[in-house]
Amino acid sequence: MDGKGSYQVKGWKLTQQQFVALLWKRLLIARRSQKGFFAQIILPAVFVCIALVFSLIVPPFGKYPSLELQPWMYNEQYTFVRNMPCSVGEEEWTTAPVPQTIMDLFQNGNWTMENPSPTCQCSSDKIKKMLPVCPLGAGGLPPPQEEHVMDILVSICVIFEMSGSVR
Repeated sequence: MDGKGSYQVKGWKLTQQQFVALLWKRLLIARRSQKGFFAQIILPAVFVCIALVFSLIVPPFGKYPSLELQPWMYNEQYTFVRNMPCSVGEEEWTTAPVPQTIMDLFQNGNWTMENPSPTCQCSSDKIKKMLPVCPLGAGGLPPPQEEHVMDILVSICVIFEMSGSVR
């Protein structure tokens, strides 16, 4: 027989023999290290059971009505509009209050269409800034606005007329 076994195990019998050998090996290791057996077998099973219990406690999703969102649930909302034609002189449009120092700045300054307000200092090669540093009055006076319940309509007609791109 040349030192070989009398027959070679194949197929399902081989799979069964390997499975029994793995179980026997696992039993021998578990007998030597009870902490390892607890950490590898018992503890994960306990956590799975706890997760199943918590999944039973959480109510199902389909039983609650969907929430209805309304604009008045939030603070003031700004909506930018452009009337056709731009009618800023009407009574319902007002301008937001501006401090007197900024009013003096615009009345006494030499402002043109190319330079309508103080400019902001942006990032350059020498000085790196995340946000531009803007002096008071940069961007000009606030545009006319009309207040409703919780919505503020801001007319952008003045902005378009100043930039020269009214359509």
